Amino acid sequence: MKILVTCHGFLTPSMTFIYNQIKALQDQGHTIEVVACERKNEHIFPLKNVHIYKEKKDLNYIISAFKRKLNIEFTYFSTSFSKKFQKHIATFEPDIIHCHFGTHFFRLGNYFSTNPIPTIITFHGYDASAALRNKLYCKALRNVFKQPLIRGTAVSEAIKSNLLNIGIPSEKIIVDYLGVDVNFFQRKTSKQLDPTTPAIFLQVSNFVEKKGHQYTLKAFKKHLDATNNNDILLFGGTGPLYNEMIKLCEDLNLCQHVKFLGLVDRFQVRELMEEAHFFVHHSVTATDGDTEGLPTVLMEAMAMDLPCISTFHAGIPEIVDHGQNGLLVNEGNVEDMSKAFSTIKKLKCTPRSVVESRFNLNNNTRNITAIFESLSKHNAKSK
Repeated sequence: MKILVTCHGFLTPSMTFIYNQIKALQDQGHTIEVVACERKNEHIFPLKNVHIYKEKKDLNYIISAFKRKLNIEFTYFSTSFSKKFQKHIATFEPDIIHCHFGTHFFRLGNYFSTNPIPTIITFHGYDASAALRNKLYCKALRNVFKQPLIRGTAVSEAIKSNLLNIGIPSEKIIVDYLGVDVNFFQRKTSKQLDPTTPAIFLQVSNFVEKKGHQYTLKAFKKHLDATNNNDILLFGGTGPLYNEMIKLCEDLNLCQHVKFLGLVDRFQVRELMEEAHFFVHHSVTATDGDTEGLPTVLMEAMAMDLPCISTFHAGIPEIVDHGQNGLLVNEGNVEDMSKAFSTIKKLKCTPRSVVESRFNLNNNTRNITAIFESLSKHNAKSK
């Protein structure tokens, strides 16, 4: 199949899930081209056939901004981008358009009026949580999904539930966990915890509010004070709250036990997971309502057989079974998380098995391909 993938920026460091799915689709013989408004981190995501059409602030772009501000219509229409996008459709002639993020779909223009191509919109997190506070966005989505050739995928049951709650028909949304490469994320050696040496806890994520770094740090401080051991906490990643979390670490006198590693690529992530004993990810709902879908990094950690400490948040309980392959606490509960740092050391489990069975990238890519093919056949019959 010829698949045209589109998103706003290709790609931020955390969007490995888009890159990985594209590579898996290519490995299965599909022809992929990407259209985006800007290209980022090409050294991390060295993909060919990525076409950048900048979103110029033309008259329609300015009008769209006013319509959103005045609560008239939800639109991100830019003539410069949408015309080039539609021209690219005419040139490439895709069987399927795969749009990542519901909010980005409204940049594409009304290509359906002249060229109704089967389209899949994948919802990841913000676009099906915080964005749903905008009633105009919800109304626009309901209208979009009235189109017979448009379907949606959600990266977790929790994200699907959010979409159903605003009136999107259930039959229009399919859960696609995306998944991870279980061959790449595979432990080389067994890592047994020696009671006489410090345990290594790891978190890799953007430094943004919903990743809950402040709760992890405060809980780790309580854990160390209660146990008087020398456990280590490693943070990989960067972002807006990076310096603020370093300051909090200093204020809590944790500098001897906590290390901030900065931006790490997937090879470094795998190395860090190889050295770690446990993974932590205290996801919370951000002030603006932003939530996770289902963090890909949790799948990666569990594929590396790392027991995880996380939260009862969004789609996380769909992969972390509390007390079985990890531990979950309520969002923001520092006391329970501090206890989890000790409790998880006693948990005997093999988290990799659930990733192999339900969150395997190759298997899930075949599933999404079947969805593409079904929608494409539906289009052929309707002509």
